[in-house]
Amino acid sequence: MDDRKRRRKLTDADRLVIRKRFQTNPEQHQKELVEWFTNETGHPLNQSQVSKILGDMYTYLDGDHTKKQLQALKNKSRTSRGEWPDLEAALYKWQQHMQEVHAIITGDTLKEKAAQLWEALPQYAGQDMPKWSNGWLGRFKGRFNIKEYVQHVEAGGVLNGWKSMDKFQIGS
Repeated sequence: MDDRKRRRKLTDADRLVIRKRFQTNPEQHQKELVEWFTNETGHPLNQSQVSKILGDMYTYLDGDHTKKQLQALKNKSRTSRGEWPDLEAALYKWQQHMQEVHAIITGDTLKEKAAQLWEALPQYAGQDMPKWSNGWLGRFKGRFNIKEYVQHVEAGGVLNGWKSMDKFQIGS
């Protein structure tokens, strides 16, 4: 009988464990992470998988998660990469900043900011701007695990959040 284990998909929960391990042990090399993960789970990885997991594509996994969110990560195995990863990474960073200052962020707001970032990022210069459709917005939110929340803040807090939207820098 063949002793090889069946392949299984890596879930976002697996990726989260790897990212957290690296964040708590930054001196650890990717090869050591491969060995550790394989010993812990019995699931073999290679260095290129760990490199991708530690990259920007999975930054949405960082931070604190509720038990419900962790359970959802166990079921999510694949994350598609968008067509404009630099733009989406900058948009996600902006969205997280706005969420921290309790600004109201709508789908239309995200689309407007995507258009502004498209114009500001040099790697997209000379290319036709995409149509920021509801389909793209839904996939973007899915890739970065962005949920809609009802925020209860005073009007002054909302205005302060909107003012700080203009001050946000791409490189910050």
